[in-house]
Amino acid sequence: MENIAAELIVAGNIKKFLQIAGLNQGELARMVNIHPAAFSHKMHGKNSREFNTSDLALIARALAHKCGFSITAADLMKGVE
Repeated sequence: MENIAAELIVAGNIKKFLQIAGLNQGELARMVNIHPAAFSHKMHGKNSREFNTSDLALIARALAHKCGFSITAADLMKGVE
């Protein structure tokens, strides 16, 4: 992802799955071993931080486990051109 718009689309997708999973950002951050403040920066596109593909794979796996259905990194990137 190279622009803030793409990062915000991914963040929005993560937020949707967070709601389904009944988690908050801090809980998910701890599940994927990302410091909660760093996770928040990535969610808000601050300081040029973004989720890399490894982050997205871990996030998808953690969310899928909590939701009880398959979620992939591609699902988190849905809508990104």
